[in-house]
Amino acid sequence: EQRTTTGIWFYSHPFVRTIKGTKVCILLMDTQGLFDPLSPPEINNAIFGLSVLLSSLQILNVQNRIQEDTLQQLDYFTSFANSAIAILKKSENEATGAADSEEKDGMGKHKFQMLRFLVRDWANFDDPE
Repeated sequence: EQRTTTGIWFYSHPFVRTIKGTKVCILLMDTQGLFDPLSPPEINNAIFGLSVLLSSLQILNVQNRIQEDTLQQLDYFTSFANSAIAILKKSENEATGAADSEEKDGMGKHKFQMLRFLVRDWANFDDPE
C-alpha cells in the first residue's frame, strides 16, 4: 500500500472565521497514517503525539471498520501523548514555580477537544444506485 502523506503537513493558508463574536484561526493539518508500516513505531508515536497536542479536532481515518486493534493502538498512542503532556506540565510548573493542579485527569488544557472516526471503504455500505 502506497502512502500519500509522510510526516506532518499543514495547509499553507489559515482560515480566519468569526465564531460567536470571536475571531478564530483554523489550520488544516494532515499526518501520515497512524499505523504506517514504513515508519518505525517511535516516529508514528511522535507524529500522533504532536498532532494530538496541536489539534482541537482529531479525525482518525480508518479503513473498512473500527477494529479492536485500532482502539488498542489508539489507547497506546494516547498514553504516549499523555506522557508528553505530563513532561510538559512538569516543565511549565518548574518554570513558573506553580504547584501541581488538582485536576481529576491531570491533563488540564491539554486533551482531546474532539475525536472523530472517519471510516472509509466501509464494506457494508449500501449504495442505492
